[in-house]
Amino acid sequence: MACKSCCYLGSSCIYPRDVPQPTREDALLTGQLEPTNEPYAIAKIAGIKLCESYNRQYGASHGVDYRSVMPTHLYGPGDNYHPQNSHVIPALIRRFHEAKVSGAPSVAIWGSGTPKREFLYVDDMAAASVFVMKLPKTVYEQHTSPMQSHINVGFGSDHHHCRPGTHPGWPAQHPAGQKTTVATLIC
Repeated sequence: MACKSCCYLGSSCIYPRDVPQPTREDALLTGQLEPTNEPYAIAKIAGIKLCESYNRQYGASHGVDYRSVMPTHLYGPGDNYHPQNSHVIPALIRRFHEAKVSGAPSVAIWGSGTPKREFLYVDDMAAASVFVMKLPKTVYEQHTSPMQSHINVGFGSDHHHCRPGTHPGWPAQHPAGQKTTVATLIC
């Protein structure tokens, strides 16, 4: 095999919708996924399982060491600022910027206001990925298992998108997503 090591980036959406918080790695495949992003979550889970399969099949014989890290909600340069399908932080930046430029007295924020998210800057995620890849294989294996090889990356704290009640008109026609997502690994 030409590629001996690989860092697969997953997503916190791989966990069930109503998973206990903070989210532990062993919560994978223990319940129903969030319907609004289920296809994406299934694709990410398939990637984790592919890495696990390569490790089992080619690890000892070919020196393959594929690792999976699950970041919490990322933000940073190059983010998606699309008005209809961006993630929380770029959506908020865009809406507040547009409100300031237009002089609007308020900003519409999608969802109910009750979901909480843990956010991680992309450079911190990159550093965490390098850290995980540089771990000695024995250390990595102490924190994973052959059939559960992914590691959550975050800092263990969540935030409301905005405090409910501080802003009129939470548009009910837009989904709020999972109630809370917090990772267990602190980097």
